[in-house]
Amino acid sequence: MKREEIIRTIDHTLLKQGATWEQIRDLCIEGMESGVASVCIPPSFVKQAAEFVEGKLPICTVGCAIGAHVGP
Repeated sequence: MKREEIIRTIDHTLLKQGATWEQIRDLCIEGMESGVASVCIPPSFVKQAAEFVEGKLPICTVGCAIGAHVGP
């Protein structure tokens, strides 16, 4: 399997509590530039990230038991 094929199967992820919009934006930029399958981010950033990527990159999320699902 080629490197590019592997990269297309990766979800670029930042789920840490306290993540900032600037970190999420940078993650999205990296994701679009590298060609990953998606970015996985806290639920509170999904709408803003989806607007930012304008359909160029899938956005996914997970609810976390540690409270990261609660918005800032």
